[in-house]
This record gives sequence, C-alpha cells and structure tokens, in this order.
Amino acid sequence: MNVLLKFLVAACISFIVTACNSGDGGNFATDAKTSVNTPARSVFGAEVYGFDSDKVLYGKFIIRMKMVSKPGVISSFFLYDNDSWAGGIPWREIDIESIGKSKDFLQTNIITGTSDSQIQSENTFKINDIESFHEYTLIWTPNEVTWLVDGVQIHQELAANSQQVRDLINTPQTYRMNIWVSKSVAWAGEFNLNSLPLQQEVDWIEYHQYDQSTQNFALSWRDDFDSNFLDTNRWGTANWTFEQNASTFRSSNVSVEDGKLILRLTE
Repeated sequence: MNVLLKFLVAACISFIVTACNSGDGGNFATDAKTSVNTPARSVFGAEVYGFDSDKVLYGKFIIRMKMVSKPGVISSFFLYDNDSWAGGIPWREIDIESIGKSKDFLQTNIITGTSDSQIQSENTFKINDIESFHEYTLIWTPNEVTWLVDGVQIHQELAANSQQVRDLINTPQTYRMNIWVSKSVAWAGEFNLNSLPLQQEVDWIEYHQYDQSTQNFALSWRDDFDSNFLDTNRWGTANWTFEQNASTFRSSNVSVEDGKLILRLTE
C-alpha cells in the first residue's frame, strides 16, 4: 500500500481483465513530497476484520463485491497479520485493492519485510466496470499466491521463484475489508470531497480451508449477510486510523442491508 516511483504499462487483454504490469510493481510517478490528500473536512471510512482467534493458515477466499473506483480512494479485501503494524515482527500481508488513481484499476500486492522496511510486489490490472459486482478469488498455499477475477487468473506468485511467498509460510493471518482515503496522491489520485458519499458492497464471502496433505480445498464457512445485521461473532469493526490514512474508520459506517455488507465512506 506504499508508493514507489514509476509506472510503465504493458497491456494485454484476457476476457474482462486488462493487465497493466510493470517490472517495478506498477506504481504511478509523481512528486510525493507535494502530493498529499488533506481533506478540508473530516472523512470517515469503514473496516471489518476477522478476529485473532479466527486466523487462517492458507486457504481460498471468494468474495462477490462491488468495489469503489474514485480518485484518492482505496477499496479492498486483504489478509493481514494483525501485529505487523507494531513492529518487532515480520510484516505479512496479501492485498486485493481498487486504486482510485485510474478508473477501474485493481492492484494485487504482497507485503513482507518489516514495518519500517517493507518489501512489496504491486501489480495493477484494469477491470471492466469495477464498480459493478465481480467475483474475486484469493488463493494462498505454501506454494503460491494466486488472484482471480470472475474465474480468470490475473496474477500468480510461486514459492519456487518468490521469496515473499516463502516468507508467508506458517504465518497465520486475519481477513479484512475496508474503504478509506489515501494521503498519497501519487498512489491513489487526488481526492475530492464532492465524491462522497461512497460505498463498497459485499454480496457474500466464502472461506475454503486448505488441506496440506491432500492439497485440496474444502468450504469452511460462508457469510451471505442475509440477517440484516453484522455477525459480530465473525466480524469486528474498526474505530481507528493509521499514518497513510486521510480518513478515520468508524463502526457506524458499517451496516448490513438487503442482504449485503455495506462499507461507507462519508463526511
């Protein structure tokens, strides 16, 4: 989720996905020193997260959701070791993110290293009409991390040639979804308060557990958000911010309505 230096596009089309992959991670070039989103009024985002007691070691997540694609805004699902931010332990994170810098841009990323010296592998893809419902799949095993959109593989990292995938081995992670405003114009684009309110919608999410002995996946749980209230045994809601966030998460921006999880970005 950090910004490096340059963005070089090499396009190829595969069904609904156009890959925009560059050798240095698909970043966007600008002067980060003078490009900071600082909204004139307070902005509030939303985040839901799985608890430490429900950490997963490998598996497959499938999520049917509408992401948000607006300048300055990040809309995401990701796996994350909850203690990474505090330092003193290795950083562990796997991302699916809509990046508002360009319309319909999706970013995949693995973050390892440490809190003060992160290693990233950002790759960006254009998803046709990302603000409509799509099915996103994230597969994590000791041998691979693979991303799919609507059943089409868009990117894969293999342990055979990725130290980052090897670094993820035997590190359980929680699962999270959020919407927020990035301070970095270089990475996410210039935020406009007039674009609010915005919302990310999740129709359903599945987790398939991975059996290392058989190398097969089996459905462990599914949340259809049909009860019109959030299952607080599975999901927590955030009331905090972090250094790169120009908004603040608040629980009241999370709701379940008409069978969908809603994550709002508001004033």
